[in-house]
Amino acid sequence: MVVVRPRVARLGGTEYPVPVNAPPSVLDHLRAKLASDPAWQRFVGAGEAWICPDCRATVPAVGPGPTGMLQAMQAHRIETCPGPVADDGSLLRASHLAAITRHRLDHDPVWQVRPSAQSWLCPCCLDAVAVPADRALSGCVEAVVAHLATCADHARGASAGGARLAEAAERAVPAAGGGASWMDVAEAGAAAAADRDHDLSRARAVQLALMRDAPAVAGYRFATRYESCTEISGDFNQFITLGNGKVGFAQGDVSGHGVQAGLIMAMANKILELYAAQNLGTKEVVAKVNDALARDLGGRMFITMTYAELDPATRQVRWVRAGHNPTLLHRHASGRTERLLPKGMMVGTPNIGIFRQILVEETTQLEPGDTFLLFTDGLTEAMDAHDEEFGDDRLSDVIARHATAGPQILIDRIFAELETFRQGRPMADDASLIVLGVDP
Repeated sequence: MVVVRPRVARLGGTEYPVPVNAPPSVLDHLRAKLASDPAWQRFVGAGEAWICPDCRATVPAVGPGPTGMLQAMQAHRIETCPGPVADDGSLLRASHLAAITRHRLDHDPVWQVRPSAQSWLCPCCLDAVAVPADRALSGCVEAVVAHLATCADHARGASAGGARLAEAAERAVPAAGGGASWMDVAEAGAAAAADRDHDLSRARAVQLALMRDAPAVAGYRFATRYESCTEISGDFNQFITLGNGKVGFAQGDVSGHGVQAGLIMAMANKILELYAAQNLGTKEVVAKVNDALARDLGGRMFITMTYAELDPATRQVRWVRAGHNPTLLHRHASGRTERLLPKGMMVGTPNIGIFRQILVEETTQLEPGDTFLLFTDGLTEAMDAHDEEFGDDRLSDVIARHATAGPQILIDRIFAELETFRQGRPMADDASLIVLGVDP
């Protein structure tokens, strides 16, 4: 058990106890790393534990909620962690998967191994996996993790659903000696799983309904694509009709994915739409979104975002980038693709004064035939079978070859080449695109 000697610090407008011997830099370091480095964002369950990216230890929270988790992280970094261990990322991912598996086997009825069973039924692909005869949790974790490493359904976040799980349970072979069949496992979770599947489907429909279609604008063409790696996405694309013929368009990416990210996505999407409709200007709109969400996110989750306003009469786009991926601008005249990176911090930054100070509004002058493209990092960070990322260079190359065909064909070509590159590997993150093309 980690022993914490409390002192009070402030993070995101909330007071958190901090170990008494914690130098101020520890809090700053944790906050910066949690905001920017995916290796530091590996949690178990709903924040019950954290996987240290250096020593790969599982650090349990010392109290309820984010306060208890943050206390434990600080104490571990100061008092326990031996420091960085050489790791290419694979060992950290393995430690994280083992910790999550242990948590599920302990708490989720659908994942549990019952005392009478000699095998475990995967709720993703429905395969039966042999477990050690003594059914010790450590041995079960090892067997389940070995299976999940090759389970394609688990890799893409798919669930068999309650009805199929119950059906598979009825067909499963009973344990030796006349023990109970897999029905005793499935009955405990089948109804809950079916309800969860139904709720996720409805939640996804609500998410999609929150995203407006791109309006028709004479002389311009919009196209979008939105692909979620799970039922609920943390990405959003949005369009807002403004006054004087202008069109607002935005793209956002909540840290992480799944249900938690989806809830934050829905809030951010709607708040942005409401402020944008007031014609406040791009910088003020995004600053107000950060004002509204910073306390709720509490420095624990963040949203990268780009918000732009197109003035068709002048061919100008005024826009801001709040920590989002670079915007790509393909110039028809030169055939070159530019990476545009105006300054801006991620939405959810606790210090709203600094957020406003750093956020810069950019004005981009478009010319006939130009292409203006927004994308989320799930696109460029998608990997092939050898853990190589699709990357910015491949994306720019596709744009250079197909931009003249128009926004919709360009998006189709990007995702077609991405699918070929992945060689069947599932997407690990949500991916979204917005393409604005100027007619030649």
